[in-house]
Formats: sequence, structure tokens, C-alpha cells
Amino acid sequence: MASGSLAESFIQNISKEIGRRTKNRCVAIMRNTAIQLLHAVTETKQFHDVTGNLLNSIAVGIYYKGHLEQIVDATDIGRQPPTRLSLAKGEKYDLDFYYSGKPAQHMANGTMARPFVGKVGSGGQDGVSAAHRSLRQRHGKADYELIVVAPMQYAKYVERLKNHNVLSGLRDEMPFIFESNVVGI
Repeated sequence: MASGSLAESFIQNISKEIGRRTKNRCVAIMRNTAIQLLHAVTETKQFHDVTGNLLNSIAVGIYYKGHLEQIVDATDIGRQPPTRLSLAKGEKYDLDFYYSGKPAQHMANGTMARPFVGKVGSGGQDGVSAAHRSLRQRHGKADYELIVVAPMQYAKYVERLKNHNVLSGLRDEMPFIFESNVVGI
């Protein structure tokens, strides 16, 4: 009897350890994938980010069995922080330079272009904080899942009305990124 329970205990312990190592390896692969996705956003974006909040709000949540395990965001890839909080509708950009480093006032077509004025939203948002809030409110549905968000109030405006790529460009990149990472399991 004693050897039977010792064998059962060994099997349970080894099963738990295999499960723990498998989960850790999968989460590590997903983290690497998430980092590559954030780099791909930078390479494929087609919008001019005035404050830097939209670009910094794009983040990836790593979920295991519905629970958030990790958040990969702009700070994980060394992205510069926004120049200020997001603009409210009608609010004028009040700094000398945009997030890109371009001057807020510049000559365009022979006339002085004025600083950008917010088009949508209530403003006052920090992109990274908005991403973390959004991802904490979500729950994955699969055993392992990546969820990508761009939760700034004006992300849909930029994507739909201005016809600029915020997240849709990732659709083409994702199969290649996943393929290059999943081979390592």
C-alpha cells in the first residue's frame, strides 16, 4: 500500500511540474510574440501620433485559462513616453514639438501650420495606463490567448474616418510572427 501511494504522489508531483514548466514556456513564447507584435505596430503604423498616447496605448495581454498573466506594453520595447496626456476634442496641442519630434508650428505649402487640435474624446488619458486598464477588464476564453488593444478614445476615429492603420496592419504580420515563435515549443 505504501509504495502505491508513494508512486501516486510521485506521478502527481511530476505531472504538476510538467504542467508548470509547460505553462511557463508557453507564456515566455507568447511574451516574445507580443514584443514582436509591438515592434510590428511601429513598422506598419500609418498615423501621425501627436502626443504619443495612441502608439503607447497599444499593448498585448497574455492570458492563461482566462486570467491575465502578463502585459507587454511600450515600456517593454523601450518606446519613448508620450509628450503629454491625450487631447480633448477642441483642445490645442500646447507643446513646441510633436511626439515624432516634428515642430508643432511649421511652414506647410507657404503658410504657417498651426498646432493640432483634438478631434475626438474627453482627453486627459495616458496611453500605457489606458492599455493596462483595458487588459485587466478582459478575460481570455482559451487556455492560452494573446489580446491586443489600442484603447484610446480616438483610435477608431483614426482607423475608420482618417483611413489610417492602427491595428489592422498586424493582421498581415501575425501569421509570420506566430510561425517563427511557435516552432520553439
